[in-house]
Amino acid sequence: MPFFSLAVRAAVRYRMPLKNWASTLVCDSRVALSIIDFHDPYREVQLRGRVVERRPDGDCKYIDAISHKYTGKPFPFREPEGRVALVIEIEKARFTKVPFEHTPRQ
Repeated sequence: MPFFSLAVRAAVRYRMPLKNWASTLVCDSRVALSIIDFHDPYREVQLRGRVVERRPDGDCKYIDAISHKYTGKPFPFREPEGRVALVIEIEKARFTKVPFEHTPRQ
């Protein structure tokens, strides 16, 4: 599962070992992210952009910062080989709120 950290004009996507998905970005750097609100799945942000930088993260510097933000703890999986943080320059952003009320069943 990827993790995200958003800055003002760019997103950093953290990806565990480079698989086909990440290696494909070498040829085509376009990406699209859809982020759904956990508490209200009718709220969504869609981001489109391009990977402008790949940062090796063998020491887990980037993923630990994101993990601390959300859990207060370091990222638990420490296998460093192939870990990379992708810096994405956002070219288009869109917010959507569908006019439904989220009422999950009990």
